[in-house]
Amino acid sequence: MASMGMAGWLQLGSSFVSMMGAKEAARAAKTAGERSKVAGEFNAIELERQAGIAISLGQRSALEEQRQADIAASRALAVAAASGGGVSDPTIVRLLSQTKGLGIYRASIALYEGEERARQFRVAALSERMGGSAAMEEGAARAGAYNLQALGTMFKTGSSLYAKYGVGGPDAASVKSGTGSGDAALIGTYEYGNT
Repeated sequence: MASMGMAGWLQLGSSFVSMMGAKEAARAAKTAGERSKVAGEFNAIELERQAGIAISLGQRSALEEQRQADIAASRALAVAAASGGGVSDPTIVRLLSQTKGLGIYRASIALYEGEERARQFRVAALSERMGGSAAMEEGAARAGAYNLQALGTMFKTGSSLYAKYGVGGPDAASVKSGTGSGDAALIGTYEYGNT
């Protein structure tokens, strides 16, 4: 087997640097994917917190609507009593029913709105989690591609060097005599002189 000259060593060094660059790119792609997943999870947790707040605000609004309805019903009852009407008067019963019904309706709307806002936050949280998982999978896929690229670079260089300097390459006699072509002739001249 012929000895490898400067060109061979440079080719091997270049291949090694390319392989290390691809490995570093693989690591960076994987890290970026992991960071995206963490950021997505953080955003999802924040959105879920906001969903809880939306429900709480809806419940608070519902309680306020109930309270306002109770105040209005109480006022209507007080006005009826002051005017001499009784609680069993059909007009008073109808007014109290409408007031209480409107209060329940408004309270239900407030609860619905709070639940709807919470649902939107939960959907956004799910979307953040899915985006983070997709980014992590994409990072892992890119890392795999870069690792394959690094492996391919090494195989390509290895096969090229083997073809040039291994079996089937210039033999020792042509290198020693300087009759080989290209790098082998230069190596023969350099290593063995002009003898």
